[in-house]
Amino acid sequence: MIKNIVKPDFSIISEALSGYLTPITYNIADGIASDIISYPILKLLTGEGKKVFLLMYILFKF
Repeated sequence: MIKNIVKPDFSIISEALSGYLTPITYNIADGIASDIISYPILKLLTGEGKKVFLLMYILFKF
């Protein structure tokens, strides 16, 4: 698990950036919430919006 933080795969920038938001919050609940919010946004900005499940967009909206 720590290997992904030490050596992230920056070839998929949207997944690497959302993975760094969880440890920054210092709270697992806030980290999960920030990932639910940031993951669909990052995927849309990188043009991979169709790879995100509909449930993530529903959770993002609320």
